[in-house]
Amino acid sequence: MTINEIEAAAIAGDVGAQYEFGMLYYEGHRLPEDHKQAMVWFKQAALRGHAKAQHNLGVLIYDEPAETTERQEAFRWILSAANQGLIESQIAIAQMYLDGTSVPRNDIEAYFWFNLAAAAGDKEAGVTRDKLGRQMSREEISVAQERSRHWWQEMQKKRLNI
Repeated sequence: MTINEIEAAAIAGDVGAQYEFGMLYYEGHRLPEDHKQAMVWFKQAALRGHAKAQHNLGVLIYDEPAETTERQEAFRWILSAANQGLIESQIAIAQMYLDGTSVPRNDIEAYFWFNLAAAAGDKEAGVTRDKLGRQMSREEISVAQERSRHWWQEMQKKRLNI
């Protein structure tokens, strides 16, 4: 598609085109790099549930010099994508919990999100989860693992429309 066709589809409300148009601005590919415009288009797609747009919008907000409220908004967008199963978002949320950025440090939450990403095939997430687990009690790990099982069951129900 040409840039004009992508733009027309994005303006018409095509979620995929909104994300794609945002990516063109984000990467500076075929259009001048413009993160403000990327944020506009990512937000349009993000509001309609596009996980990658939610993630990218959150990352752009997070990377801006920000007040606490903006960091919390970034966290919410990335969390929304993580809850849809986007691995890079799960890792980002886990790291935020591990580092205590945007949210208070919480090893159980960090383990939970690293565990989901690892179960989806990200080896580095598994390594980080295991390293974190060596600093946690058995009870804390058990809580995080139970949350992971419950999350996967709920995700399966959503995929099967149950």
